[in-house]
Amino acid sequence: MTLLFVCLLLIYSGFSLFVIHFWRSKPTQTYPLKQELMLLAPVLLLNGVWLRT
Repeated sequence: MTLLFVCLLLIYSGFSLFVIHFWRSKPTQTYPLKQELMLLAPVLLLNGVWLRT
C-alpha cells in the first residue's frame, strides 16, 4: 500500500513539474488545456502529499 502511495506521489509531482516547466519556458505560447493544467498542478501535488501522509 505504501508503494502505491509513493508511486502516485511521483506521478502527481511529475505532472505538476511538467506543467510548471512548460508554463515558464513558453508563457506566451498557448497550448490545449493550459489553464486547466495550471489549476490541476497544485491540486495534484497537494493530493500526492496528502496520500503520502
